[in-house]
Amino acid sequence: MILNLALFLKNNELNKYQRSDLFNDETISITQVIQDVQDISLIFTNFTKTFSLPASDENNRLFKHYYNYDIDGGFDARVKIDAYIEIDSNRFNSGKVKLEGVDMKNNQPYSYRVTYYGDTINLKDVIGEDKLNALPLSSYNLTYNNTNVKTKFQIDPTTTDVIAPFISHTNRYYFDSSSGHSENDTNLFYQSGGAHEHGLLWSDLKYAIRLDAIIQAIGTQYGLVFSNDFFVLI
Repeated sequence: MILNLALFLKNNELNKYQRSDLFNDETISITQVIQDVQDISLIFTNFTKTFSLPASDENNRLFKHYYNYDIDGGFDARVKIDAYIEIDSNRFNSGKVKLEGVDMKNNQPYSYRVTYYGDTINLKDVIGEDKLNALPLSSYNLTYNNTNVKTKFQIDPTTTDVIAPFISHTNRYYFDSSSGHSENDTNLFYQSGGAHEHGLLWSDLKYAIRLDAIIQAIGTQYGLVFSNDFFVLI
């Protein structure tokens, strides 16, 4: 049985989808799989091996003659464009197409190399270049002072999302019960009496937030739902 496959790409300037031309003998193989669960930035469902579209008049218009470097405001290959696939005039799948490059023959454009991705695009497309400060974490704001740091240092970590772990960013602390203490000593062994300052300096500690709180904030910010059984929460 021969199926009639068609690829439609969105022309953003016209705000409509246009059917692209295909090579008669081009094979488009669609794979439906989670590609790499060990790298969360690469997780997506449907994708194809890179295939070629002829450099026809229609495709040249869709890709704005990408091979011509002299065109100002041409096609931006860094951005995926909306697309969908039809099989026998029935929409099979919606997604995006990424232009990988152009093949030339005799100094003329011959084909456009593209890859098709399903609707569940990888997280890099969703999050982009956003940093942690883009997440809705203001409810965890806490003044940095000795009182709060001491409280978060001593608190039971199972009862809060913010603690002050014993990870010094400046001084190197040690514990030695056999030696005495001098001024500003970083020996954590307790010695009674006065005339000396020693122990843990509060300003050597920083707050730490529970990873699950960050994951949930990512879900809230970008409309994602994470399965709790995927992560080991402590």
